[in-house]
Amino acid sequence: MGFGAGAAGSAWQTRDARTAPWRKIRVEHQGRRGESTRTRVVFENPKLAIQAVEVVRAPDATPEVGHVALREGEELTIHYDDEARPSAIQGPDGAAAELTYKGGKVHVSFVAPSKEPLGDKALAVPAELRGALKLSALPASSTFESLGSLAISEAWAQDKAAEAEDATVTVERRVAFDLDLRLGGSDPGPVEAEIEASCAPFTCLPTRPSAPAPGKTSLFIAVAGTKKQSELGAPDGSAALAPYHDIAVIERGEAKRALPDVAAVIAAIGVTAIACRSEKVELSVCSADLGKSAAVAGGAVRAVLAHEPATKGAMVDERARELYFQEQARAAFDKPLKIELCAARDGYARACAAWTLHPFAAEETPSARGTLELKKGIGGTLAGSFFITQSDGADCKFSPSPKTAGSMKLAFDNEKNTATATLKSSERGTRANLSCSLGVANMSFSQAYTITATQTFTKAELEGSGKLPIRMTGSMSGTGSYSFSNCRTSGGGSVNCPAGKSDSYAYPVELVGEIDLATQTGTGRIVVQNAPLSTSGSWRIPAEKAP
Repeated sequence: MGFGAGAAGSAWQTRDARTAPWRKIRVEHQGRRGESTRTRVVFENPKLAIQAVEVVRAPDATPEVGHVALREGEELTIHYDDEARPSAIQGPDGAAAELTYKGGKVHVSFVAPSKEPLGDKALAVPAELRGALKLSALPASSTFESLGSLAISEAWAQDKAAEAEDATVTVERRVAFDLDLRLGGSDPGPVEAEIEASCAPFTCLPTRPSAPAPGKTSLFIAVAGTKKQSELGAPDGSAALAPYHDIAVIERGEAKRALPDVAAVIAAIGVTAIACRSEKVELSVCSADLGKSAAVAGGAVRAVLAHEPATKGAMVDERARELYFQEQARAAFDKPLKIELCAARDGYARACAAWTLHPFAAEETPSARGTLELKKGIGGTLAGSFFITQSDGADCKFSPSPKTAGSMKLAFDNEKNTATATLKSSERGTRANLSCSLGVANMSFSQAYTITATQTFTKAELEGSGKLPIRMTGSMSGTGSYSFSNCRTSGGGSVNCPAGKSDSYAYPVELVGEIDLATQTGTGRIVVQNAPLSTSGSWRIPAEKAP
């Protein structure tokens, strides 16, 4: 009996030692049950292979997408299967690992950046990781009980007091739409039509970029607006913050419920790393540190599941203030808003319709319904590509959008003598080892935006065969976010990372250049005005060929 107790004690000490490096955790969370939520777990130890894990969950608490910041600065994206378990890990270079589960085993298939299959590996899920992958497939309430309970903007790596001088307050609401997309003339069969949304002066982005046409589809439009904190009324004492403090505490409870999904991400990366090591595969989705032993990822899983998000203190107080100002901004935005949706596909003129809604009302906005009929295009559409770069500012003012790129569509309407350019981009990335007077850190960023610009011509200009001068004006609307990980002093010592930030934005834009009507080719530049950092780019038709 004494020997058995000693062996059990030794095993516990070994597990505890493996868990200890992962215990210094900071949990950031936004959203309550019944809302879309974002939970970010930051490991404040620069030596660890995984520096942060973020999981976005739908209103029904099922995970939608995950993101992992690695020590070297790369970011992995996690996708899920129908049972809410991690089913694919994608690297920044396009490499991927696809996971399928059967009983206590997992089958890992590797895909190169060129999309070429690189083989696969079936293995039994190690005991240290099996529980995390099972928990992620349980309903949110069961999981909790089983445990025992969008800016192209300026990234300020500076102290919170200075940042709070006039912080930007962002409010986002989702509006449900039921659309019937129809095609005029003979039915060529279902083809995906691009969905666009606009709602100046706010930012509107569809939650899905396309939908079958013809066909009926349901989607959400994310409507976001920003205000400077100085434009809103400050809280009149602690009593004004009390109800928001209660909400912040509720959010921390929801953060606890999200931790099994974070643990499942770590377990999936651990299983993949073991498969990589076994098959001698070297890809961006393979973590060498986690591939040495399941005990490494197991230590991280135990630390995450055992963590109790703080329900009092500075983090909760700061969140209460955020919620207070968000409610003030929401009330200021609560006015009738025109939301326009358009559908576009090659060979057809853009079809648009508008609704006047109250997306920022205190109560949830009822679903909107409508029909968009696409008719054979009168002028035609040219396809191209673009890129936009943003420069860093002075010391510690890093761009959360150093370079983004995407597709461009230029649609002509010879009946109205107009042209409409639509440019879209949705990108994520990591800037590793950014250094300034405050230290060194990795910055992960994401951007999703749409540029819409128009120009009116004479009939003679459009019917000519020479060069058509382009000077389109419009707006760039989108959402962006950034966060820091692996923060350290210039000497390599660990320090706490500053909080991340999410924003929506809308900037005036100009597209300048020319189109050769005879060859249907063209180039030009993009000028983004009023952005806090220097932002510009270029466009070309046809699209630039991938290297």
